Amino acid sequence: MDAVACLSPSDVRWLLEDSNGAHALGARDLVSACRWDEYEGEEALGKRLGLALANGRRLLCATFRRRLETPDAATTSASAMMELELTHEQYAPSEVTALLWLQLDFGPGLKGADSGWYLVVGFEDGTLRFLDEGGKRVAKEFSAHGSAVRSIRANSAESGLRRDTRGVTSQGLCVCFEDAVVVLSLEDLLRVHHEVRNRGDGGRGKGRGRRRGSGGRRGDDDLARFDLSPAVAGAADAVCLGCENLSLAQQLEGVPLSAAMLRVIVAGDDPALCCVRVRARPASQDGHGGGLLSAALDWGTSAIPIVGRIKRKIAGRAADAGASERDQVGQASAPISTGLPFLDPGRQCHTLVPCPTKPLVCCCDSLGRILVLDASNFVITRVLKGYRDAEASWAVRRGRPLLAVLAPRRERVEVWDVLEGRRTSKAACGRNDALARAHWSLAGNAMARDGGGGAGEPVLVSVSHTGGIEIRRIFATEADEPA
Repeated sequence: MDAVACLSPSDVRWLLEDSNGAHALGARDLVSACRWDEYEGEEALGKRLGLALANGRRLLCATFRRRLETPDAATTSASAMMELELTHEQYAPSEVTALLWLQLDFGPGLKGADSGWYLVVGFEDGTLRFLDEGGKRVAKEFSAHGSAVRSIRANSAESGLRRDTRGVTSQGLCVCFEDAVVVLSLEDLLRVHHEVRNRGDGGRGKGRGRRRGSGGRRGDDDLARFDLSPAVAGAADAVCLGCENLSLAQQLEGVPLSAAMLRVIVAGDDPALCCVRVRARPASQDGHGGGLLSAALDWGTSAIPIVGRIKRKIAGRAADAGASERDQVGQASAPISTGLPFLDPGRQCHTLVPCPTKPLVCCCDSLGRILVLDASNFVITRVLKGYRDAEASWAVRRGRPLLAVLAPRRERVEVWDVLEGRRTSKAACGRNDALARAHWSLAGNAMARDGGGGAGEPVLVSVSHTGGIEIRRIFATEADEPA
């Protein structure tokens, strides 16, 4: 793997130095996220790489560019070193615990006609912020929960359980806390995007948001917050797969799509892996749509029968489903009824990574195993053993999902074709290297989803012996792959 970009020691000294002025951190000690996109300059096309790195309250955003003289150069110069365009440093109000680059595309037909990039930042105090493309200004801020944000995951229409005509119920963000999960639907994100654009069109300059600390907060009742404490202890990660398909009987009875249940997969300590089903609130009639109910009404026939003992546990149902909507919204967290919890005290799942093109979820556990879960049928399709402290990420090549696995104890990165069960490539890496989380794109209409949506490509981040940061590409470009 050749380096595609780098930050000099002077560029990252502020980020990596500890209180004694020594560079004692590795890439695994940082929170990182990356994004890839193309830009059109005055003279030529270009490729752009954005990288966000956080160490405690310190947040560094860097942008790299590679100029392409001709459209054909996009494939021939993919391995050339990119030039550093700009960096931005800032102190966050609290410790940064999660990062995700998110692209929202609500174009009327042409991709990018009405789109925007946002850096979603989760903090230790439970705050969720949407920063602008450069990571400088606060576009929107939520007081999501009282505990620290554990992870921020996105799911697109291609990765969900159901592909509806608008993609509203199949796309969004899932923010995981230790004892709760918050779901932001595509309608919620559309509202954020429109607020940013309206502020930009109101005389403050195109694309300019509010300065840090001035982003408007939104009431807690507007967020879809679900309590996980009765069902799982120590939630570490969560993925929302959108709404389930309606049964044939429901379709014949004319049940609306809004009556379908949202399916959320949660990783934690006890049980290690479980599935939660919660009810979505029907969209409002004001054209913007509504959020989701702040009460969990049901729990799926949950546990996934993998290695371990399966015990039936009968628990009470959730609060009365016939309660008024006003009472449900006012209830910050409702208990979740359980069934068939997966009990395996020796196993904890700590990472969930959704596949961008199929309802597959990669699960990394504490026993050195990587599980590939078919989220539609709750079946483990692949098990990779011997990967303790591993990190994983997906990418799509020639229409096939590939899984990149960073194994620090083996000091190598492996790429697996999980559909065929074979390893396609491997490369050496350092013990302290890390995978920067890939960006996600959410398309707001069917025409935009034809050419967009899904996840980007992760990169390997490493701290060199000189104190700089190197960024390496894991997956070969399609031009370099054999036909």
